[in-house]
Amino acid sequence: MDHLLMVLVLLWSSGLQAEDKHQPTGKKREYISSGLGTPLIPQEELEDVTRTSISVLVLLLYLISCVLYPTILCFPPGSQCESTAKADIVLLVCESRNTTSEDHENIKSFLTQIVNNFNIGPDKVQIGLLQYSDRSVTQWDLNAHQTKQSLLEAIANLPQEGGDYDYYTGIALSHIQSVLFQPNMGMRSDSQKILILITDGESRYDVSLPSQHLRDSGIEIYTIGVKNVNEAQLRTIASDPDEIHMFSVIDSSFLLDIVANLTINLCNSANSYSSVEARWLCFPPIMLRLTRR
Repeated sequence: MDHLLMVLVLLWSSGLQAEDKHQPTGKKREYISSGLGTPLIPQEELEDVTRTSISVLVLLLYLISCVLYPTILCFPPGSQCESTAKADIVLLVCESRNTTSEDHENIKSFLTQIVNNFNIGPDKVQIGLLQYSDRSVTQWDLNAHQTKQSLLEAIANLPQEGGDYDYYTGIALSHIQSVLFQPNMGMRSDSQKILILITDGESRYDVSLPSQHLRDSGIEIYTIGVKNVNEAQLRTIASDPDEIHMFSVIDSSFLLDIVANLTINLCNSANSYSSVEARWLCFPPIMLRLTRR
């Protein structure tokens, strides 16, 4: 990562130096031969070609870096999905015996980052949360928190419920639609419905039928596996394609690494329902410099 950034800075600096040198001086034009039998080429034209080539190379490297390191380069903390689309998002969070206090705090930090990237409100994005293990606890309905500040405070105070091992994902999926995806729980008829499952185990109960029922009802499902999760079950539960809807991390401390990609995918999901174009607050200084004349 450090080497890549160094290359970007060096190439950018070279482009700036070439631009600074290319200033009108009133001197006689200088010509350079490009080879035997070829016409002479003005030196300033060669400088233009060099400067343009460097700019294109820097831009290509930046775009590649955005793919490899979106959180650092293309989607820095604090960036938002700017959209007027409505989305009802339900967080289905496992709280099993395997969930340590550190895991719980990491999950809260992860949820905080996700919420910070969206516009929260009764005509925008609403988020409800249910924790489950051998029992399910609805922490808040979809319309319980109508401001971002209120929702962030609720996440900060999210209790660690504890419980048995995570054998009950199938049961939780069977009940989530009747528990939270209902008009009396704040669900809106003109919103995109999204379920985000966060789990750290393997369900002993069938997950195929309940997840299919949710998808058939128009609910888009994202799955996030932590630690020793059954990835085959995550794929079964998640909406297609898996590359967009399924995530897996080896430890809860790595959840923040997927915030950028997950937020982008969620934003696209919300916008797809109402065909609203998203605006990303992500226009890096290096690109501003490359496009300035």
